[in-house]
Amino acid sequence: MVDPVAVEVFRAAQADPHNAACFDSGAACPTWASVSHGIFLSIGASGVHRSLGVKVSFVQSTTMDSWKPVHLKMMQLGGNKRFEDFLEEQGVPKDVPIRERYQTRAAQWYRE
Repeated sequence: MVDPVAVEVFRAAQADPHNAACFDSGAACPTWASVSHGIFLSIGASGVHRSLGVKVSFVQSTTMDSWKPVHLKMMQLGGNKRFEDFLEEQGVPKDVPIRERYQTRAAQWYRE
């Protein structure tokens, strides 16, 4: 059963051009998300995030999974641009490998 609240949250979030592409790969129309970071991901990037473990990146499908209200709120408060800006402010280079990016102190702080 499709949750109409979740559908609306993701429709509104992906109206923002920054959220209309995968945070990690830039692929268009991401249908996965890292709840931990409030970012949108492609299916390929979601596999990498899953391999990091749920303590680093809790991943859910925006189209197939059921979402808890608190997780939807995390996505509403997050977004690709907000996470990108935070990493930049913390001095994490854009070109750092994905596995390293999410292991940084900055990423850990953001998750908390």
